[in-house]
Amino acid sequence: MDSDDTDIPEGPSDPGAPGADVASPAPAAEAEGGSPSPPAPAAETEAGSAPPPAPAAEAEPGSAPPPAPVAEAEAGSAPPPAPPPAPDYPPPFATPPGGAPQAPKGHGRRNLAIALAIALVILIGGGIAANAFLSSMYSPERAVTDYFAAQSRGDVTGMMTNATFQVGSDPDLFNKDGLTAMMTVAQNKDVHNVKIVTSTATDSSTQAVAVTMTWAGKPHSETYAVKKDSSQTHDLIYHSWHVVIPFVTIQVTLPRQPGTIQVDGITSTSSDASTLQVVEGYHNVTMSSNFLYDATTQLVDGVDASPATTFAPTISSSATAAIGTAVKTGFGVCDTSKYPDCMNYLYDAGPGYVWPWSLPGYGTVEGRTYRITFTADPTTSMKLIVSNTAGEVDAAGTCHVTMTFDGSRNYPLSGIWAAVVTWKNGAFTAAVNFDCLVTQG
Repeated sequence: MDSDDTDIPEGPSDPGAPGADVASPAPAAEAEGGSPSPPAPAAETEAGSAPPPAPAAEAEPGSAPPPAPVAEAEAGSAPPPAPPPAPDYPPPFATPPGGAPQAPKGHGRRNLAIALAIALVILIGGGIAANAFLSSMYSPERAVTDYFAAQSRGDVTGMMTNATFQVGSDPDLFNKDGLTAMMTVAQNKDVHNVKIVTSTATDSSTQAVAVTMTWAGKPHSETYAVKKDSSQTHDLIYHSWHVVIPFVTIQVTLPRQPGTIQVDGITSTSSDASTLQVVEGYHNVTMSSNFLYDATTQLVDGVDASPATTFAPTISSSATAAIGTAVKTGFGVCDTSKYPDCMNYLYDAGPGYVWPWSLPGYGTVEGRTYRITFTADPTTSMKLIVSNTAGEVDAAGTCHVTMTFDGSRNYPLSGIWAAVVTWKNGAFTAAVNFDCLVTQG
């Protein structure tokens, strides 16, 4: 094979020897006969470009190819070891021509799986938290605490939302108006420290919830039945619960012919006013005024067992005065032709005649004329007893009189009287029976 006509000086036999000039690699020596053709000479470098690597040493026929040349070492130093080959990792991102980098498909699937797993954990955790929150919100225990919380605020709507009321003999005391009236009693808002003690399932729809609290400054404990309300469902699976508030029975001792009975200002319609069934709590029980009594109110503790109250049979001062007037008027209603002892009437036997009287402590006393007059008000110390007969009062007392004969001889005497006083047409009238000539003095 003919060589190139261009004269290229030969490089030193050891390209890495000190002082060797670095120049463009010379073409490999022509292989001896029978050896493969040498590679084509490297292209000539452009001016200013980095020098190409030194040519490999000429191989002996049949010998192994020489090692690759190393970079030229500094004078007097050993040649540095060759760096290890770089791992064959796929590039982190492939950039399509003219496009943005994209994550490898394998990494995207893994990231998506991680994201879905995290979302599932969050969803499950959130579901558990939401279930716990809703379960506590719509629970028998919450119904009890919410009821008393509303009661402490005077929130009647909140009370009715969380409770079912056992209705007693007076339905008007158990509706919204009745509860509103009940909450005007200050003691019913004085509810504090409500605590759940136990909660036990009675059946699938009833829970027995025991609580303690401070009500009107006194400790109170009670176990309430709480009923599931299947007609009210929240978020498809959570039912409302209502605490059952029992009625309590107040035993009322009343006088005869009492005024109408009111509970917290609402008139009772019960046929038996001596037994009042009311919502558990404190109540103002009032006996209204009538022709005999003044209005009287008693505060009744309807929280604890067996509440009771008594209204004394005290006739009002106005009724007492009116009865006294009627009695004194009744003394004057006397038929002098039938009765010899009518008050303030002058009995005259006529000329030549006398009235013979056997007076207690005085013996026989005679006179043509005599008159009996009061020396004291007969109603001052009278006793009044209200009759079982509607509109009637029994009255009784003492009478002190002077019996005067012939206008000058006075004989003090005393006795008793009794009357049936009747209330009719807005006034009292009295039918009086008396005997004021019983004893001396």
